Amino acid sequence: MYEEIKKSIIDSFPLQFNIVEGIIKHSIGLRISVDSRKKNNQSKFGGFPSIYKNSKPDLNSNNEFKMLCEIHLAEIKLFDKYKLLPSNGILCFFINPNSTRFEFNDYKVIYSETSTDKILISEIKFSNAVFTENSLVFFEHYTFPSYQEKARLEIEDTIDDDVIESIYEEICEITEQTLEIGHQILGEPQATQGTVKYWWALKYLGYDKYDELNVSQQQEISTIQDDFVLILQIDLEDENISFTNFETGVLYFGITKNDLKNKAFEKVVLVYQSS
Repeated sequence: MYEEIKKSIIDSFPLQFNIVEGIIKHSIGLRISVDSRKKNNQSKFGGFPSIYKNSKPDLNSNNEFKMLCEIHLAEIKLFDKYKLLPSNGILCFFINPNSTRFEFNDYKVIYSETSTDKILISEIKFSNAVFTENSLVFFEHYTFPSYQEKARLEIEDTIDDDVIESIYEEICEITEQTLEIGHQILGEPQATQGTVKYWWALKYLGYDKYDELNVSQQQEISTIQDDFVLILQIDLEDENISFTNFETGVLYFGITKNDLKNKAFEKVVLVYQSS
């Protein structure tokens, strides 16, 4: 698919291609399907979690946690071009649907590795399902940094934002991405407020208010922000999902490259943004 996208960019914007190629990132797009699920090991949005036998999902007995999304990594490994994610196992994303701030105690990401017997336990009813269960469909996609991300700011004098937006529209036509923001794994987060990585770094480092940071703290954030990887982006404007607390906005789950390598998913940072 990239060759088709490359040709489209060269045909429409030949002079800008080299600049664009330097910032475009391979991503995994998600679509929420309203078709009924046919098999137990399929990735899904909502419903109850499925975990491998002998796994122990520790939610600290917090009944406020509800499952947002479950990703079976074997289903997306062919799309993971740079092999950033584990090739097997299950990633379960839990949130407190009553939260409006999403502090560290309002969400949890649990990685369940494949056990030797590969027996799945489904519908662990430690909480009531809040989000209607629907299957997920994955597709190859490509994204650009948002307009306030460092990589985008570094080229702002050499290419207009309008050109990048036009190219992204062509990419979405090719990949059939229909949502304005969309659901996504890996690639560049599609920020509704200019940047996501800055806010990941701010939360990860334990800082509260950006306007109270000193120069050293600002530099610390600047140094670490590009080290984050997007492991899930959920567009709340998708008509196939419903959030009672939010009519619009996007959830961004990020993790540092080192934490991802060590499978330290308990260190994932969640940022919510709305335009």
